[in-house]
Amino acid sequence: MNQVYHHPKIGDIRLLPNTRCRGIKYSISSKGALISFNPLFADRVLPLPADKEEWFLRHKERIGRQANKYMYDANSRLQTSAFEIRFVEEARLKDSLSAVLSTSGVLSIRYPSGFCFELPNRQQAIRNIIRQFLVAEAKRIFPEKLRFLASRYGFEYTSLRINTARTRWGSCSTEGNISLSAYMLFLPENLIDFVCVHELCHTREMNHGARFYGELKRIYPNYIEMNKALKAKGKEVARYI
Repeated sequence: MNQVYHHPKIGDIRLLPNTRCRGIKYSISSKGALISFNPLFADRVLPLPADKEEWFLRHKERIGRQANKYMYDANSRLQTSAFEIRFVEEARLKDSLSAVLSTSGVLSIRYPSGFCFELPNRQQAIRNIIRQFLVAEAKRIFPEKLRFLASRYGFEYTSLRINTARTRWGSCSTEGNISLSAYMLFLPENLIDFVCVHELCHTREMNHGARFYGELKRIYPNYIEMNKALKAKGKEVARYI
């Protein structure tokens, strides 16, 4: 058996015989995909089972997203639809972060002298702070926005819930309960409105059939271009969350 197997979707998978392995073990990291196996099971390694192929692809995508994550540092300045994010050094702080949102719309994330931004746990701490303020602002902004758009275009909905979904901007249940991700505040205003209207259209048509797109086209004749813009912006936003 070759020591490297090239899978058409996954790419190169290193095959590692290991007498200490009890069976077949699948793993993947930023360094690549690996199958460790006891030589007694060599004839079961390939072809790759469908569920393992799906597992490799799912985790390869996750690793790719992680590798493409934005690295926050002292010079980072990002603009959301609710506030601007800035970093401010503050010597009195020990080894933790603090943050305050000013009335002028600036979220100042304060860090101590010598703060090591490169550490993964520090990056996660920064993302946690940003998420906290995004949720608070989304709860303030989105209810009024959704009410306005529903009234303007003649929709009715039951309730609104704010979440922190990373892969879906919004959703609508059959009962008319709408959920919106606070991360939408990373989008420009016109795309936030587009997502809201998209979910409002689902209060009439749950699927993405012709009647749904008829509703959406009534408000956004250029909905195809808007969807493309949303998808492109979504890839950019994914780096920051």
